[in-house]
Amino acid sequence: MLVFGLGTFPWFSLGLTVCLFLPPDWPRRTPRLRNWLAARVPLPALPAPPTLPRTAPALLAFLAVYLVVQLLVPLRYLLYPGDVHWTEEGHQFAWHMMLRSKTGSVYYQVRRPDGQLDIVDPLRYLTPRQQHYLLSNPDALLQFAHFLARDYQQRGLGPVAVYAVSSVRLNGRAARPLVAPDVDLAALPRQLAPYPWISD
Repeated sequence: MLVFGLGTFPWFSLGLTVCLFLPPDWPRRTPRLRNWLAARVPLPALPAPPTLPRTAPALLAFLAVYLVVQLLVPLRYLLYPGDVHWTEEGHQFAWHMMLRSKTGSVYYQVRRPDGQLDIVDPLRYLTPRQQHYLLSNPDALLQFAHFLARDYQQRGLGPVAVYAVSSVRLNGRAARPLVAPDVDLAALPRQLAPYPWISD
């Protein structure tokens, strides 16, 4: 808990362990706790076992579909080529928590129609936490490039070409570009299909 900085998550997990792995009536069967509860909280009589409603088959069908979705969505990263920890494609909801760490730097080059090249530090627009996410996620790099292109257009300085210059280390390995620096990200669409412009 102290190493990974997970906050309250481990404490909730420990508390729920009691609910998951002990029978529901365990407080009544623990002598000290039973006496303490009896003195403070009157124990209600157990209700009669419930009967299944007429909607039970529809509810079971819904739960079955929900369960299948919960099992398949985390496996969608297998549909994408490359290392999911590098490309981040299919990484969301993929049961890959705490399996990768990315560090490095990123800045943007914005080429105006007159040929002038501007260097843009993302921290001019983002918080350090947002910049860290930007650094690790190619789709976020693309979204921010689109944002910069719109920003220049609204200021009457566009249309522009936007390039990301990144140097990223994955799990302590040697740094390398996440995106080729000669790719105009402003001209590329967001999509669910694999991004061919992510560096190998």
